[in-house]
Amino acid sequence: MKQGKLAILLGILLFVIAGCGGGGGGSSSGGNGGGGDNTPSIASYTVTNTIGDTITMKITKIEFTTQAVKVYCQWTAVNHSGYPKIVKVTDQEKMSGVNSARTCVYLKDNRGKTYSHFNGDGAAYAHETVLSTTPVTGTYYFPKLDSGVTSIYFCDDDWDKQLGPISVSGN
Repeated sequence: MKQGKLAILLGILLFVIAGCGGGGGGSSSGGNGGGGDNTPSIASYTVTNTIGDTITMKITKIEFTTQAVKVYCQWTAVNHSGYPKIVKVTDQEKMSGVNSARTCVYLKDNRGKTYSHFNGDGAAYAHETVLSTTPVTGTYYFPKLDSGVTSIYFCDDDWDKQLGPISVSGN
């Protein structure tokens, strides 16, 4: 009997560690996300660049105003390549390249409608250097959601990540 309970607990632990149950093409985290710090997150994902460094992006807060949806983010880097820093480019810089006709970062609601960000601040809209010891923060501003939307996904096509569903209450 004790071995059966231990096996169930171990299975649950492995499920959580593996990130199963996350949303869409990304891993969704309801507690403290990766990146080695204790900043609470609504959802997060970690990606590895071409030289082996990892960057974790966390959504730390979502604010719904009468004019916009503000998504507060934090980026943390772990340097494995030996370079002293990792440079985080903006969505606008990504859009100026081959995929200039589309926004890489956007929200998608439970009905399939997408919302492109129209403004932002901090690392969301500035070319930032991310050191392994110091996270950077920034905010994306998206248009107000349509009435009746119950959940959203945060999408980053550049990294092929989709976080969610994230529940929307009072909309």
